[in-house]
Amino acid sequence: MKPIHTIRTLEQLRALANPLRVEILNQITAQPLTVVQIAARLKHAPTKLYFHITELERTGLVEVAGTQSRGNLIERHYRAAAEHFVVDKGLFREHGVAGLTAFSQSIGAVLDRTGVDLQKAIASKRVSVAEAGQAKAVYTDLRLPPTRLTEFSRRLDALLDDFAAPETEAETAKLTLVFYRLTDPQETDNEA
Repeated sequence: MKPIHTIRTLEQLRALANPLRVEILNQITAQPLTVVQIAARLKHAPTKLYFHITELERTGLVEVAGTQSRGNLIERHYRAAAEHFVVDKGLFREHGVAGLTAFSQSIGAVLDRTGVDLQKAIASKRVSVAEAGQAKAVYTDLRLPPTRLTEFSRRLDALLDDFAAPETEAETAKLTLVFYRLTDPQETDNEA
């Protein structure tokens, strides 16, 4: 498995716009699993997952890690193509509004997944009251000059790169982050 896979096609981005597919990828990042094993973990019927696994495999986001014979059947063990997925910024220039729409849908799926993960962590007591007190949730508009927004973006990338490498003795924390710049509506009107 690669550490990072860059999403370079609209097809891959659209495949990630489904919250169930994001859940599937989350399950098979740590270890390869069969569809039946994934279904048991997600509490879904295996028949519901076959279509989604096939779509993820077809778009290169999931790969077959191995096979195992069970009587007359051959079970496939699937794993994510990478530990992390990032979107190629050129995808939006190439596909315009269609790329941005697929991106917003995939962000929606990731945000949905974040909510589900948090609910499960609370229900299983993996998040305590003390830990919840240290959690950060921010929704804000950054109003900065263009040079400062560029600096913020660069520093954010550097911070994420700095902490991306796995540590040998580590605790797990979840991070969901969406950062995007807005254009002045007057600029958009002038471009049309």
